[in-house]
Amino acid sequence: MVLLDDIIKIIDVLLFHSEVRNASDSLPSIPIIMCIGDLSSPGISKNNTVNILKKLYNNHCISSILPLDEPDGTFGYAFYNKDDSARILLTIYNSALINYKQELLDKYLNKKTTIDQSHSLQKDGISFNDNTGVIKVKDKQFTIAPDTNEFGLCKFMFDSKVLVPIDWSEVYKYVQGEEPKDKVKDRKVIYDAMKRVNRQIREKIGVSEDFFTAQRKTIRRNY
Repeated sequence: MVLLDDIIKIIDVLLFHSEVRNASDSLPSIPIIMCIGDLSSPGISKNNTVNILKKLYNNHCISSILPLDEPDGTFGYAFYNKDDSARILLTIYNSALINYKQELLDKYLNKKTTIDQSHSLQKDGISFNDNTGVIKVKDKQFTIAPDTNEFGLCKFMFDSKVLVPIDWSEVYKYVQGEEPKDKVKDRKVIYDAMKRVNRQIREKIGVSEDFFTAQRKTIRRNY
C-alpha cells in the first residue's frame, strides 16, 4: 500500500538530487540518472517505489524514464525490470514536484482546503464569464486573471462539451496561439494550468471535486 509519507519521501529525494546537480540552473527540467534501489533507500519497498514513480509520471512530475542498461528499453520495461539496480534516466520537473507535494499535503492533511458541504459542482453546476474571468458556484465566486494560461484554458473548456476529452494540443493551440513545438514541455504548460484551476476551485469555492481531469494526453471538463 502506497502511503502519503512514502510519496513525500521520494519527492524529497528527487528534489534533493536535482538541486545538487543544478544549484545555479534555472531550467525547470533536470535529467538525472538514478537506480530504483536508490529511491527505495528511505525505507520504501521496491514495489511502492515503482508505484510512486508511476504516480509521479502520470501527474507529469517526471518524464523520459528509460532503462539505460537496455538500449531498446521502454518506460514499461524500466518499471517492471526485476533487477533492483536497473539504472534509469529521469527528467525531473522541480516546480511540478513541489506543487504536487503541496497538493497532497493540502488534500490529505487539510492544511488549506476546507470543504463546504453546502456546495457541490455536481449539484450546483459552475459558470465562467469569459469577459470578466469570474468563476461562480451558487453564492461563491473568484476571478481568473486575464492574459493567463488559466484564463485561456477556462475560456476554451467552458465552450466545450462536458465529459468530452480534448487532445491537449488543441487546447495549447487555442491558449498559446501557435502549434506545440516541444510535446513534453508544452503539454506540461497546459496540465499545470489545469491543476492550478482545479486547486483554486477547491480552495476558493470549497468543494472536493476536480473540475478538470487529464487522461491519456487529453483534458475534459467534468461539470
